[in-house]
Amino acid sequence: LSSTKCTSREKGGARSHQCCLACATTTSAPGAEVDPSPMLHLLHSQKDPDERLVALLTDATSMVSESAPGKRDVVAFLGTLRPADSPRQRRVAQSPAAPPKKPTANVSKSTSAVGKHTVPVRQHAAVQPVAGGGLRYVLLGQERIAKNAKSAYVAIFESLAERDPDLLARVEPTIRGHKNRGVARKQHELAANESMVESAVAIGNGWWLLTKISNAKKISRLKSACAAAGIPFGDRSGLLIDLPNA
Repeated sequence: LSSTKCTSREKGGARSHQCCLACATTTSAPGAEVDPSPMLHLLHSQKDPDERLVALLTDATSMVSESAPGKRDVVAFLGTLRPADSPRQRRVAQSPAAPPKKPTANVSKSTSAVGKHTVPVRQHAAVQPVAGGGLRYVLLGQERIAKNAKSAYVAIFESLAERDPDLLARVEPTIRGHKNRGVARKQHELAANESMVESAVAIGNGWWLLTKISNAKKISRLKSACAAAGIPFGDRSGLLIDLPNA
């Protein structure tokens, strides 16, 4: 460490030179952040730490500890110090992370031109509920209203069978269960359970439709019917319907 008075020029009230440890440790202008890098670079540029610095650390440590550290310990500690990033870099690194983006609504990639702008179109939007009760659904682009899930289920099968007389023969094997059949030529063939058979509905062309099933099962069999009819399920161009607890 130099004991001579520093003659280097000051800039803005803070010393900008690194000619000696006294200058490097001089307090900067009020309000300015001190970058310790020059002090550490100066410390490591010397072969051995300055005796006054070692003595200063020894005395300061002995004031807060029951015993003073040895010179070798102080020198070893000084050897572990390394220049850190600049204060500005530390501020950037410690800046709080940006809040996560809110998920956007799940919309179809299809778009519709409005003037010069393009806006998303919900191709698979659910049908709106019916005021005062009832069930609204869309079949082949036409919006319809049924009294309940059973009425809608029967009406859809009737419409698809009227549109394609051979549909029920093709769909019957796909909706046949272990304990019952979805559709059958004879009513008693639908199920072994009498109450289920009694609730069956004739849907034309000599076919009977089993209706005493859960709404989840109705949706499953409607999907099979749509596949046999070659129309999409869950789309207004085919069949769009929501059943409670399905």
